[in-house]
Amino acid sequence: MAFRSMSNWKWLANGVRRYATATTPKTKAYAPTASEFAELQRHQGRESSKSNKGMKGDFVPVYVPIGMICLSTTLGLYTARQQLFYSPNVFVKKQRRETLPEVVEPDRVLEDADKFFNKSFFSLENMLGLFFQTNEVALLCSGGMSLQFLIAIIVFVLNMNRGIGDNTSIRCVKSEREALVEFKYSLILESDWLSSWGDEDGKKECCKWQGVQCSNITGHVVKLDLKAHNLQGKLSHSLMDLQSLEYLDLSFNKLFEDENLKWLSYLSNLEYLDLSYVYLYRANDWFEVVSGLRRLSTLKLVKCSLPTLNWSQSLIINASTSLVIVDLHQNHMSLSTSSILFQWLFKSNATLVSLDLSSNNLSGLVPSSFGEMVVLRDLDLSDNQLKGMVPESFGNLCSLRSLNLSRNHLNGTLAFLHNFSSCVNSSMLESLGLHSNRFCGSLPDLYAFPWLKEIDLYDNKLVGTLTKSVGNLFELETLDVSYNSLEGVISELHLSSLSKLRNLHLSSNSVKLNLSFDWVPSFNLEFVGLRSCKLGPDFPNWLATQKNLSYLDISDNQIFYSIPKWFWNTTPYLHYLNLSGNRIPGRLPDTLTKFHSLDELDLSSNSFEGPLPTFPTNLTLLNLANNFISGSISSLCNTTTLLSKILDLSDNQLSGVLPDDCVSKWTGLRILKLENNNFSGKIPSSISSLRQIQILNLRNNGFFGELPSSMRDCGKLIMVDLSGNKFSGELPLWMGENLLSSKILILRSNNFDGSIPLSLCGLIYLQILDLAQNNISGNIPQCLDELTAMITFGSYENLDDDDGITRPFISEFFAYWNDKHSNTYENSAKVAHGVLNAIDLSCNKLSGPFPEELCSLGGLIVLNLSRNDLSGELPQNMGEMEGLESLDLSQNQFSGGIPTTMSGLSFLAYLNLSYNNFSGRIPSGVLLDAFDSDAYIGNQALCGPQLTQKYCPLEATSDQSQQDEYKKLFYIGMAMGFFIGFWGTFGSLVLSRTWRHAYFNFLFTLKDWVLLKLALSKAKIQRMLQRAGSEDTTRTTGWTGLFSICIFYGE
Repeated sequence: MAFRSMSNWKWLANGVRRYATATTPKTKAYAPTASEFAELQRHQGRESSKSNKGMKGDFVPVYVPIGMICLSTTLGLYTARQQLFYSPNVFVKKQRRETLPEVVEPDRVLEDADKFFNKSFFSLENMLGLFFQTNEVALLCSGGMSLQFLIAIIVFVLNMNRGIGDNTSIRCVKSEREALVEFKYSLILESDWLSSWGDEDGKKECCKWQGVQCSNITGHVVKLDLKAHNLQGKLSHSLMDLQSLEYLDLSFNKLFEDENLKWLSYLSNLEYLDLSYVYLYRANDWFEVVSGLRRLSTLKLVKCSLPTLNWSQSLIINASTSLVIVDLHQNHMSLSTSSILFQWLFKSNATLVSLDLSSNNLSGLVPSSFGEMVVLRDLDLSDNQLKGMVPESFGNLCSLRSLNLSRNHLNGTLAFLHNFSSCVNSSMLESLGLHSNRFCGSLPDLYAFPWLKEIDLYDNKLVGTLTKSVGNLFELETLDVSYNSLEGVISELHLSSLSKLRNLHLSSNSVKLNLSFDWVPSFNLEFVGLRSCKLGPDFPNWLATQKNLSYLDISDNQIFYSIPKWFWNTTPYLHYLNLSGNRIPGRLPDTLTKFHSLDELDLSSNSFEGPLPTFPTNLTLLNLANNFISGSISSLCNTTTLLSKILDLSDNQLSGVLPDDCVSKWTGLRILKLENNNFSGKIPSSISSLRQIQILNLRNNGFFGELPSSMRDCGKLIMVDLSGNKFSGELPLWMGENLLSSKILILRSNNFDGSIPLSLCGLIYLQILDLAQNNISGNIPQCLDELTAMITFGSYENLDDDDGITRPFISEFFAYWNDKHSNTYENSAKVAHGVLNAIDLSCNKLSGPFPEELCSLGGLIVLNLSRNDLSGELPQNMGEMEGLESLDLSQNQFSGGIPTTMSGLSFLAYLNLSYNNFSGRIPSGVLLDAFDSDAYIGNQALCGPQLTQKYCPLEATSDQSQQDEYKKLFYIGMAMGFFIGFWGTFGSLVLSRTWRHAYFNFLFTLKDWVLLKLALSKAKIQRMLQRAGSEDTTRTTGWTGLFSICIFYGE
């Protein structure tokens, strides 16, 4: 190839040399002689006979230099244009010249480099294009010789390109080919994307394989890109043989590593590593390996289930310091911001451009060291557990373009934004995401951020007014300050200059949007959220200019006037429309079908009237609750409306039956609410088509008949409310066998009879069971302790509701329940926060005892068994229901005493034991003493300080019985003592002669000892009396007589 190039150059040189001396020098004019003229003619004839090709010598000198000048000028102008417009190192703007673009804008630099190369004159493709574009000019300027010159250059470049950088001339390294083949065979392949890989003949050139790129110089594999090709299986360690590998991307496959990543440490030349979505749950050495790759600049380990370990501090001594891009989001690592991971990242503070650690359960304060990353462009720490204030050092990040700290526990003010004003030529920030935190204070001025395109401060605690500096953010596309506590007036001054604004969200604040009726905004919005912005009473007329609306929420705005006709004709691209919470009058138009893209329509809580119109076919959510709509729902049956999410027609004046063909079309419906209407008839058997239904509410209608057995196919039901109808028959067994996901089952105020089926005990997730006001008889099942969800406190905030559809309706149910039972547990903190476990079997014909198994439901909050025929004594372990807040056992036949363990029910707020046969004294306790007589009235034998009968007759009789019992025991004890004492002594003397002799001998000895003592005492006293004198003779005589008598009896 090189020889061919040289031959081309020789051909070009010979062609040029042929005309190198063709210029005729200027000489004086003279007339040639005849002989000279003849000789000249002969010479010209010889030349013409040699060759008839070429030009006349007199014209060649003019075109050659002109052609060369044209070519040189063209190349010069093209080169100058190429350098100015496409060179990565040439910048027109001063701001870009003051930064390091390779670090600050690596993507843009790469893009400019590609453009520079692709548009280069010496790029073959562009040179060919340039040749064909300038072919005519070249021919005119230089004739045939210029064309030959350009063709020679093209051939030379073509040959050079073939000789340099073509993989066809390079054979891949055998060991690397074998490593790649081994890697392939370790995978489970569902496609033939790697069909070019193999050891067979014709496939051994691995540099031609899919996803493989080799070095043009050494032939080693330097790049392996297998991204998103549905590869499955364990990572083969054979890749460690690719020691020249610089780029490795195995992301978005179904690969896993169940050991460690030691093999990765052999790839010391790696600069780009992407293992996103590779399952690395056992790779405990991932940090040690990755931090040891000294040349690594790009690291992406997204959603890899990385393990969390306590790494040694020594790991970062020799760690890489050239990181540019790091993406570790969605790994849910429980790490502190003081961990070694952050210390490693901060070592690259001079090079790191992009850092994403979102969704990782990071805890602690936001490190101030982030302020030292002066080239950082993108920082995402969202969806973690970070707390405290944002450091003021963030103001040093003048190169920052995107900052996302959303969904954390950050607090304090937004004062750190003031520090960005110190940046030269203002901050480069384009996206500011701080939503779902606890930031407070006012929104600061934003003059330092002229390039801002997105402001997301949703769901914080900001107060004050919206700063007027927002009106100077000419690049702003998204403004979201919804769900704060902002106040004041937002006028045209804030919005008029925002010509690029596309998303405006001011919902749930205390602001008033004060815009003139004929105002024409400069922007064309796509998403509008103005809930509770006091737009009324007129319908906002400026919306007529917004032709690209996709999302519109102007609910709760006190709009009292009807919707203008232009609205139904100027917003054809709407996907979401919410006008709820106003009092808009009028009828629903028949032109709703023009909204071909409309997915969700919420017109609830207005004053719409008349029949239901025809709705768009793509509608998945329809909420018309709390209006005055009347008639049947047949219009919903005459269309192919999907309704795959919600149909809420509650609190209207609708009537008629529930059409069978209508229900059969709602196969994807998840929520059906028809309560508080005038529907009648039976539930159609086609309800079995609602396989995805989660909430079914038919409360307060006129439905009757038995529940259809086809309802058993609705196995995903979470809440069933059929109360306030005329359903009859026995409670079906399939409820407890098929509705296994049920949490709320309400069948009160119907005509159900029979007994409670034991199958209901199989509803282990059930938290509310309400069968009150029916005709149910029999005993309460003893298996209710199998309702395991009632053993602990359950909360509906933990519902499996990823898209948030079910939760609002569960909250609505709690609001209804609390309003209806407010007199029962009005002080209950648990119920107010959506925690409720309740059993209500009141107003039935139940009989039998109180099931002792109920006492094991420690999480039960409400228990109502009133107005039945239950009897017997209450179990003594009633105190085990420690979470009980409301207990109603009134109007039954319970007897015996009130269990003393009930005094330990520390949360009890409502108690009704009235009109039973309880007896005895009411147990004392702080809570039980606090209830008045209404809780105990109607129990004739019950006494206590709460009742007028403070003295208990039965209690006095009981005391007398206790005294009689004591006397009886006393006499029995005396008799037993006498018997044992007397016969124990006397019997032993009768039966044993030795004991008898010893006994009497002891008595005689004792008598002698006593008499001796008395005689000695007598003599002593007589001596004392003799010394006393004659005046004591009478007393002495008396004492002498006394002693004489004692001696007499002693003898």
